[in-house]
Amino acid sequence: MKEVSSIRAKARRPHWTALRAAAASLCLAILLAGGAPSAAQGFDVPAPMGILTEAETGQVLWAKDAGRRHPPASLTKLMQMLLVMEALEARRLSLTDRVTASRRAASFGGSSMWVREGEQFSVDDLLKAVAVASANDASVMLAEFLSGTEEDFVAAMNRRVAELGLRDTRFVNSTGLPAPRGQEGNYSTAADLAVLARELLKHPRILLYTSLRRWEIRNGQNRFENTNRLLDRYEGADGLKTGHTAEAGWCLAATARRGGMRLIAVILDAGSDAARVAQAAALLDYGFTHFALVPVVRRGGRVATFDLPRAGRPVVAVAGRDVTVVAERGKRPAAKVVFTRRKGLKPPISTGQVVGEVRLRLADGTLTPPVPAVAQREVKRVNPVVAFLLMVGRWLLHVVTLGRR
Repeated sequence: MKEVSSIRAKARRPHWTALRAAAASLCLAILLAGGAPSAAQGFDVPAPMGILTEAETGQVLWAKDAGRRHPPASLTKLMQMLLVMEALEARRLSLTDRVTASRRAASFGGSSMWVREGEQFSVDDLLKAVAVASANDASVMLAEFLSGTEEDFVAAMNRRVAELGLRDTRFVNSTGLPAPRGQEGNYSTAADLAVLARELLKHPRILLYTSLRRWEIRNGQNRFENTNRLLDRYEGADGLKTGHTAEAGWCLAATARRGGMRLIAVILDAGSDAARVAQAAALLDYGFTHFALVPVVRRGGRVATFDLPRAGRPVVAVAGRDVTVVAERGKRPAAKVVFTRRKGLKPPISTGQVVGEVRLRLADGTLTPPVPAVAQREVKRVNPVVAFLLMVGRWLLHVVTLGRR
């Protein structure tokens, strides 16, 4: 896979995380069907496929043929970087681990770091090579180190695809290179890639790599510049990944943060490197100009109060972090707070314990991704007699309060 450069040069997530990611993907799909906030009419970019989403909520702000399957080229490496980040978090991998280049890895051309068979690099260097130079040889080295073979790594990639609910994505290699003639290659959509980028951004460490403008190896003998030209030309841009092949065209998954809001823009099949950069910048400008992230419930704000059997007092549930929604600037969002209690709760309940989740129901009926709801205070377990007396006392207080109204 050839990227423009000024110098030519088995991860598993917990089950509940997979469910939440799938829910976010479903929310994205529903929003694509008509739940995006309104804004200026007539906005467009020349690329045939693209999408703009807000990173925290996953809300779609603009989309164009975002569900059409298309070769993702090196945007495939977003999934590889996600699996590496998850392996690092699970401590199944270390940035200082040394990886030896196999003959197969050393055979890969296109965008590369020109590894030689038997040469060793740290995971940290290989991750930089993938993020900055889109190096295919580094991609294969990471795949083989994590899973034994690239084929087994690709299987892990596709398992993660299923967990994220990406119905229109399939990988056959870790690099994004075209498949041999007559065979089906990698495919994805702008919408799926936006979900994948959002999941990757849940690991902030990745931005230390994707924001690097330049990188060098072999004591400065080989130097690379980031293939993402947006980094030098757009305020707040700090990632994520470029891709280019003859069949895929010029692709870019970009992210930028301004004023506390992070946006993700995906452009597929642009006509040139300059075109993908300009169009991604136009999408980001559109988002930052017309939309704002609005907190409906602040962190610590009460979202529910409920009783539990044998609890010494009611459980007060508060938002574990701000519950936000993207709204058109100058307009108040129409959103209803929806609390769902966690099943199987029993006292004692400790302060800060997760007791449920809170979402926002938007005007079109869609739900935003869940935010944890936590206990505002400790709730002790009491014996049945005391629990009954407390319940009666609360009931009497309620009756008296109603009578005074």
